[in-house]
Amino acid sequence: MSSYYSGNSEFSRFKENSTQKSSDTVLFEAVLNSEKIPKRYLENSPFGNENVFPSRILVINQDKSDYQKLYSLMGTCATMVSSIFRTIWQDTIVFCYKGNPKYPLSEHHNFLEYLRRNNAACGLSREFKDLSDIPLCFDQAFFAVTTGSRLNPSAVFFDYEDYYAEHIIHYAERFLPEGLLFSPQLRMLCEHDLNKGSSFVETLRAYLANINNLNQVADKLHIHRNTLFYRLRKIEDLTGWDLDDGRCLNNIGLYLRTMDLISDTTKGDDPDD
Repeated sequence: MSSYYSGNSEFSRFKENSTQKSSDTVLFEAVLNSEKIPKRYLENSPFGNENVFPSRILVINQDKSDYQKLYSLMGTCATMVSSIFRTIWQDTIVFCYKGNPKYPLSEHHNFLEYLRRNNAACGLSREFKDLSDIPLCFDQAFFAVTTGSRLNPSAVFFDYEDYYAEHIIHYAERFLPEGLLFSPQLRMLCEHDLNKGSSFVETLRAYLANINNLNQVADKLHIHRNTLFYRLRKIEDLTGWDLDDGRCLNNIGLYLRTMDLISDTTKGDDPDD
């Protein structure tokens, strides 16, 4: 097997019983395992040129796919996106993506349509400028695609920046009791909607999505503008929230995302179950 690390005993265990591993896979495993890679070996790797930075980690998942299908998918994707290295890691395709910032991946319609046709989706990390940041960025990209696919199954592209709050919530869920994670006011609005047939939570979502265009909010909800004002004032009366306060609105957005994420991970259980 050809490798960037031929003759380097530090990586011998990666090569033993793994003759099918590519050099990119060996490099990726070494980085994920926080191996101290000698500089002289990196000089002959994809990261030997400083011009590769900054880059991002791009991961691609495909539903119910075997290795051969993943390998074929990876090969085609490699012709469509700019990458420094690529490998398959635990049933996930991993690219070190070096894209054009003037042409964001979210606008690469041919690539995204190809993923859609093949029941695949991708997640994109933040930029990294150092090899040691790759494990963190891999975690970001993997979280974006797995969480985004659950919350928005019709989409195929998920940018980590759009799921940063969910990632924080994901880790907070490990340490904080449910009573602290869920807003009591939002819980009460959910119960009101369920018991009274109101639509306060739906109204909040539409309001937060188009806060500067109330006509558009009303149109989206298929209600009159005056009805929208009535609902917003009623929400304030019930919760004590000030919907004209930016900090309060930021908190409400986080409350909603927390409820969505945790309710999803508990397979649709109601927050107060």
